[in-house]
Amino acid sequence: MPTVFELSKWHNDATTKVSNIIRSLGLSEVGIIWIFHNDTDFLQVIPSGKLVIPLILVIIGLACDLLQYVWQSLITHILYRKYERKYPKRKDREEKELFYSPCNNCFSYFMFYSKILLVIISYLFLGVYLFRFLLHV
Repeated sequence: MPTVFELSKWHNDATTKVSNIIRSLGLSEVGIIWIFHNDTDFLQVIPSGKLVIPLILVIIGLACDLLQYVWQSLITHILYRKYERKYPKRKDREEKELFYSPCNNCFSYFMFYSKILLVIISYLFLGVYLFRFLLHV
C-alpha cells in the first residue's frame, strides 16, 4: 500500500503525462489546421476512404491515452487531499500506508489496453494501405 507521499508522487507523474499528451495533441492539431487552412475543396483535402479508418482509430487511441492519465490524475489528487487532511504531519505522510483499492485503476487499465489495441489496428490499416500503394495493387 502506498504512503501519502508516494500518492503525491503518482499524482505528479500522472499530471505530467497529461501535460505531455496535451502538448502533443496541440502540436498535432496545428498540423491538421495547417493542412486545412486554405479554401480548397474540402473533399480534396480529406484523406482517401482507405485512410479514414486508421485516422479515426488513432484519434480514438489518443483520446484513450488522454483519458487514462486524466482519470489517474483525478483519483490520485482526490485521495492525496483526503489523506493529506487526515495526516497533517509530513512524517505521517511519508510513513503511513494507505488503503488504495485496485478498482481505482480499472478505468486507467481499460484505457491503456484500448489505446494500444486501437493504435496497433490503425497501423495495420496504414501498413496495408502503404503496401498496396507501393505495389500499385
